[in-house]
Amino acid sequence: MKTKPYGSAQLQHGVNYRRGSYGPLHRGRIEVHFYLVFWDALGSGNNKPGRIIVWLVLASGLVTLGLLLFVWPPGDQSTDGNPQPGQANLIDESAVQAQIELIEQRLQSALEHGRELESVIGDLQALINHYPQLARPRTLLAHMLLLVGDQEGAYAVFVEALKLEPNQPEVQLNAGTAATRIGKLEEAQRHYSAAVRLNPANGRFRLHLAQVYIQRGLYDKARRTLVQSLEVDSSLHRAHALLSDVMAKQNKIGAALDQIHRALEIVGRDKKDSQIQYIRKRAYLLRRNNQPEMALEVLREMVHQAPDETLLDLRVAQEMAACWSMMGEPEKAASYYENLLALDPANDLAAARAVHWFIRAGDLDSAVRNVDLLRNINPRFEALPRLQQEIRYRATRSGAPNQ
Repeated sequence: MKTKPYGSAQLQHGVNYRRGSYGPLHRGRIEVHFYLVFWDALGSGNNKPGRIIVWLVLASGLVTLGLLLFVWPPGDQSTDGNPQPGQANLIDESAVQAQIELIEQRLQSALEHGRELESVIGDLQALINHYPQLARPRTLLAHMLLLVGDQEGAYAVFVEALKLEPNQPEVQLNAGTAATRIGKLEEAQRHYSAAVRLNPANGRFRLHLAQVYIQRGLYDKARRTLVQSLEVDSSLHRAHALLSDVMAKQNKIGAALDQIHRALEIVGRDKKDSQIQYIRKRAYLLRRNNQPEMALEVLREMVHQAPDETLLDLRVAQEMAACWSMMGEPEKAASYYENLLALDPANDLAAARAVHWFIRAGDLDSAVRNVDLLRNINPRFEALPRLQQEIRYRATRSGAPNQ
């Protein structure tokens, strides 16, 4: 049985069907007419010349297509051969690296000579606009924004950089620090956790994570994280100091004292700032443990050993004053602040605290003398009116003349 050729009626039906399904036929493409004509020629058993013509047309079309693909220029290349912004596969990494290094040199020079950073930031922003898919220029911009005090802007740029390259532990750490500074503790925790996950061998990362746990009141998580940091690096004296903070928050003063003692044993003598901080913390814990005399002894020894760093330190004076207060000797706290004021005559806070403790000691004459000094140093000192009012109130109650 002979197959009936696909004739003109079927041809017209096919054209109508394709127009109904796909809309108008477009120029520049192989028309539906040609497909149907080819089909008609190939499907007809009595049309051998037609089949030969069709095959020749198809062969010539394939050859033409191959030539076009061989000679046609890449679609992502500009007419002058330079890469277009946003094309990662065409970036000259050495050129970008050279631009970044130049900007870093300008940044260092600006910092050393106290120049403004706005022009450097502008050039870096232009580099980011040209290569928006690169993370490193954004990271450098975030650091610059931190330097000029734009904490929120810095954090936003760190987040952008991490969207491009999330597996950067140091950038995650910096993003966490920026988030902490603007009070976004949950985001800081997420960044610090990512830094720990990306570099579990770095115990320092865990210290930052533990600190944000402490700030959020997650003391058990903080303690576990700090123990893990010491398992990674037993020389981390700050881990013991933070463990001491955790224990103190949980009212475990004895355990807190043990941890701060270990921190003092580990910290090097060259790290004087850390030593002073830990000694102050030890004195605070001794006072909380109802040992103000021992706390005073610790603080006096510290001042004797490092007078330049601690003699005028109001945090040391504050802890000493709290110890004297516990011992019922507020006049000693007042005298200590008065001596500090003699060493640093422009210190309005020392003068204010001297006034406060002389009032507590009942020595209104000395309180008046120091409130006059405070008025001369800083007449706009915020607590000055309150201190003056308290002196007048105490004088009225004691029957002394109003000051």
